[in-house]
Parts: sequence; structure tokens; C-alpha cells
Amino acid sequence: MNNRTNNLNPVPLDADRLFEAAEATFAAAARHAASDNGRYTSPALLKSADNAPPELDAFTLEEIIDATAFLARMGFLP
Repeated sequence: MNNRTNNLNPVPLDADRLFEAAEATFAAAARHAASDNGRYTSPALLKSADNAPPELDAFTLEEIIDATAFLARMGFLP
């Protein structure tokens, strides 16, 4: 999913902001998996959880969704 197809945010993320969101998203997903017996949980679900990882605090849900899609395209997340 990207900004042009999901209609959540019609303006594409700046490349630097996408990279920052991707770093935070990957760190949050990896830390959560390490604490949850290796199970993957969508970073968008993590962002919405009561105990959301602090790495995601600086980003909107739309940015996390875009970063997750970017990381999936790169083969870093399922």
C-alpha cells in the first residue's frame, strides 16, 4: 500500500521521512517479535495498541502503513 493507492494521505511521504518511519517501524516490529516468541505483528496494529512501541510515537498511522509497505517491498517485513 502506498499513499497514492490507499487514500489515507494523498501526498506521498518525503523520502527522508519515509526512511525515518521505516527505521522506526522495523525497530518496533523486531523488538516486538523478540518479546513475543518471534511472532510478527503488523506495525499498524502495534501503533494502535495501548502499549504501542515508543519508536512509533513520532509517526502517524498513515506513515507507519507507508513504511510497512516500503519495508515489505524491500523484503524486510512479510
